Amino acid sequence: MSYKDKNKQRKYQKAWARRHVQVRLDRHLRYKEEYEEYMTHQKCSKCSESHVACLEWHHLDPKQKKYDISSKKARAPLSTLMREINKCVCLCRNCHSKLHYEMRQSSLKEKHMRT
Repeated sequence: MSYKDKNKQRKYQKAWARRHVQVRLDRHLRYKEEYEEYMTHQKCSKCSESHVACLEWHHLDPKQKKYDISSKKARAPLSTLMREINKCVCLCRNCHSKLHYEMRQSSLKEKHMRT
């Protein structure tokens, strides 16, 4: 709906948003539950840790990363998340941290070798 008066438009939009808060909350809860159910069947590809609270996604090619999966899990359906998950490998937090540490170390060594 287009308004000539921008104040009326803002007022309408705020009222609409208030009326639809519960709809959004229910949808986000459903998306989060779908994602958590999916995660119960995953495990770390390095150490086999399988506790949902410990698992994260590591993008194999950072250039192809569109978004951080953990930030979208309650705002997107699993089918949407799967497009991003397919670019990743599942790691526990410890293995993920170790991998990034090793990547930083090798990057530093490469820079040091060039100089």
